[in-house]
Amino acid sequence: MENGEVPAPSNGTAHGASHWNGGKIEPMEMDTGYEDEEKDENAGSFLRAGGAGNGESSPSNPELMHALQGPPKNYLNGMVIAVPIGNMQILFPEYFQRSGWGVLGPQWFGPTCVWLILVVATHFCINKASTFGPGSVFFCFVFFGASTYLLTDVSLRDPGICLHKEIPATVPSSEAGQWRWCDFCQVYQPPDGSHCPDCNVCIAGYDHHCVWMGTCIGRRNYRQFVRFNVSWLYYLAYLFLWLITLGPLIKGL
Repeated sequence: MENGEVPAPSNGTAHGASHWNGGKIEPMEMDTGYEDEEKDENAGSFLRAGGAGNGESSPSNPELMHALQGPPKNYLNGMVIAVPIGNMQILFPEYFQRSGWGVLGPQWFGPTCVWLILVVATHFCINKASTFGPGSVFFCFVFFGASTYLLTDVSLRDPGICLHKEIPATVPSSEAGQWRWCDFCQVYQPPDGSHCPDCNVCIAGYDHHCVWMGTCIGRRNYRQFVRFNVSWLYYLAYLFLWLITLGPLIKGL
């Protein structure tokens, strides 16, 4: 290896082979390259480009097509056309390629349970707030709406799915040597990336996999994840400080 260059991956990597000397991750199974041309043709009309943001260029069309795991699936009589990638589903392919929004993780029940908890908590808060006037009830709806919006934004936003078959040309040569090849996904990971076994994709800026959000928390949805946690903590503070403590105290004066 010279000048910090990472060697090109081999499509015929054998099971169990170790590749740490080449900056690679040990593979799970034999990869034979582009095995299913039909799935590429089915998915090609929906996705054109994508990738995890970090200033690097978007991967080319063949790179993205190779990452797709099957033909599109229609839901709600074709109103939603989902494209599988790993264990995730891209629900809105055309919108996803423009904004990176519309990806559903493998644990869809996680954010559903969180939202139901918010519904039950809001019902309790409204019952308490109704004794203090419409202003207190209004704030309950504000906190519920903000938490619901941020929960949806986290769970459906691209966490930073890696799709690059080659190290982007925009990556400095000093950093290029730190990129790693993943034999599971057949893509390059940035230095802060990691393969998530739950989502079965590589995530740039990988922080952790959150079952409650139903997806990974990575470079592109970490900020939204923090905002959601701040929103429900403010909601909780409003409940205890005003509805349970100060509100009844002031009303009793």
